[in-house]
Amino acid sequence: MASCLLERRPSAIPTRDKGNKSNGERKTIRNSKSGEFKQYLETGRLEVNDTKQKGMQKIKVKIGWSGNNYSCVADDAALNGIVVVTNKTVQGLKNDFNESLQFHIEGCLEAGDKLPEWLVAGDYEIEYITEISALLHSLDGILTRSAIARVSGINVQQIGHYAAGIRTPRPLQRNRIVNAIHNISKELASVM
Repeated sequence: MASCLLERRPSAIPTRDKGNKSNGERKTIRNSKSGEFKQYLETGRLEVNDTKQKGMQKIKVKIGWSGNNYSCVADDAALNGIVVVTNKTVQGLKNDFNESLQFHIEGCLEAGDKLPEWLVAGDYEIEYITEISALLHSLDGILTRSAIARVSGINVQQIGHYAAGIRTPRPLQRNRIVNAIHNISKELASVM
């Protein structure tokens, strides 16, 4: 969501959330077609999430490697559930996810569950977030892990642990791996 922060002083009469009167947090939440407003007493900050500016909502889907398959999970609150898919290929996974998501939406509507209008109307885009384990497996047969290790400066055994899902890289390590892959592809592209 597009987000902008506006500095604002809280009013002299704080109103507290009815659920928890002991904290000093002031909540002002207004849902409208133009966005959502939140105001916090401690910081005096007003946060505006404007959905009109963006146009389409995003559904974030995590792609990972599980056993012998790629897997993806979408657990967005707007979905009113979780959609999970596995497949042998990334492209097959994405195709299956689209079908499963449509099946999930149709099932929710038949059951009488309330879903956001943008979801029912198909006014959304899917953002795939690829975990390092899936990324490394997608490059098998194309790029060796030892080449990635040499360019990234990360031990090849550690890269193997990331690929197997035994360990999850910190954001800095993930960036080093992705940058190494980009650098290798640039070198390959420059060869004529």
